[in-house]
Amino acid sequence: MMRQSSIFFLFILFFLFMIFPSATSWCTNLVDDTCQNYSRSRVYLQDPTPDYNAFAYHYNFCKASLEAVPASRCTDLRGLGFIAINLLRYNTTNTQWHIRGLLGRKRLDEPSKRHLESCLHLYRDNAKALTEVLKEYVAGKLEDAAGHVASVMISAANCEYGLHFRGLHTPWDSPLTKQNFDASQLATISLSIMDMQKS
Repeated sequence: MMRQSSIFFLFILFFLFMIFPSATSWCTNLVDDTCQNYSRSRVYLQDPTPDYNAFAYHYNFCKASLEAVPASRCTDLRGLGFIAINLLRYNTTNTQWHIRGLLGRKRLDEPSKRHLESCLHLYRDNAKALTEVLKEYVAGKLEDAAGHVASVMISAANCEYGLHFRGLHTPWDSPLTKQNFDASQLATISLSIMDMQKS
């Protein structure tokens, strides 16, 4: 099942140029400018006097994520948005399998099991929602797509919060911190790219 998901993801990206034919007529790397804009907006939202290290962190994550897909080097802004949403969808699918692996462990306390099952439900719903987001995005329904992506970002935050405070008043380490953080970042990148298309 995992292999089928990976093949499906690559299959979608392989046909990126067919979906966005304008991207095949010229090659330019928009990733740098896009990630610069994303990082500036992300940092200024958090602090009116931004820290360079924070800017560099968001920029490097954005650039590394998008450039991991070869098609990002030869597409337009709309194509980058399509790639970002697919990366987010891929994250949700992989996280489901990771959670199932954690739930398969024999020595798992009840609070952790309960919250992991809740996270699994959230990520399963997110994967379904992102399938619809791709359709909305391709159809040019950016407002609808953005609303659903924002919901995915909130779900990741809720999952992390629940796992972090599953010990009631004592914060515990979350076993999904990286997965939830990546989902939040990829969702924010997707939203930023969609916002850029409106301006």
